[in-house]
Order: sequence, then structure tokens, then C-alpha cells
Amino acid sequence: MHITEFDIHLPPNPTAADFELQGKGYAEIVQRVLESPAVKTFKTWGFTDRYSWKADGQDGHPLWLDENLQPKPAYRQTIERLRALANRAHTN
Repeated sequence: MHITEFDIHLPPNPTAADFELQGKGYAEIVQRVLESPAVKTFKTWGFTDRYSWKADGQDGHPLWLDENLQPKPAYRQTIERLRALANRAHTN
């Protein structure tokens, strides 16, 4: 399986809770991808909302970095999950 152009769009005028939920979604999918031998490729559409595609002219804030290239909760939560997985693998 190859997952390409993955992103998690948010509603218009997203709240802090929306960004946190997006972060949980990214962290969860990245963990599932790493745990699944069937997944051979995982690619996001990009890495920053600055250049994200905008369906119907609306910015869904879909990626890991915001328009100013600053990490969003999605980035931080994914990194935290990757660290936890690496630590778990190292101790096993």
C-alpha cells in the first residue's frame, strides 16, 4: 500500500482544539503506518500550509507547519509519537 498526498484539513476558522485534534490524527496515522508491513510509502501533500492546495479556495490548514513555517501541534505530536516509538523499540 502506498499512501500519498496525505493531509488532514480543518474547518474554516479552526480553534486550538481543532489543531490539537489534527495533531492526534497525524500522530496516530504515522504510528499505524510504521506498524503496518503493508504500507510501503507515506507522503504528505507537502509540509507547510503556506503552499498547500486550497480546495474551493479555502485554506484547510492541512499540514505540519503553518504559513510562517512554524510547527503546529500536528508536527509536535508526531515527533513525540516517533520518539516514543523509537524508545519502545530501543528497550525491546
